[in-house]
Amino acid sequence: MPTAAVSAMPEPVVPLSPAQRADSGLPEPVAPLSPAQRVALAAAAATPLHAYRRGYAAGRSGPFFRHATIAALTARGLLMLSPAGAVCRVTPAGFARLRDIRTRARRSAWAWPAGEEAAAGEAFDDRGAGRQRKGGRGADEASP
Repeated sequence: MPTAAVSAMPEPVVPLSPAQRADSGLPEPVAPLSPAQRVALAAAAATPLHAYRRGYAAGRSGPFFRHATIAALTARGLLMLSPAGAVCRVTPAGFARLRDIRTRARRSAWAWPAGEEAAAGEAFDDRGAGRQRKGGRGADEASP
């Protein structure tokens, strides 16, 4: 039977126990938020969310966020509920996490390339910015 040194397969990595991780000084791994959790966190940062029968929302007309979504964010320490559970607010850790999400989004944002593609993009933006008259886009092109 081949040993790990003889075979080309790497040895499996054993996860650290909580005590070993605390001793090592490594940061705690942070699982990514789901898209629904990100939207709920952003909505709660804008205004407190109130509990309704359909879920949590900023107002009666919604959008509503499931109770399970709010409970998951509360368990992570990103949201806090009032003692009665009627109002949900963002914690300082939640604001920090939201700031990290937005920073990553800005860093990965796509920019126009330099050169002919950029000029083509600017021309397209200028053409699409004009007001449409009665009759739709064809009427704009036909007018002098």
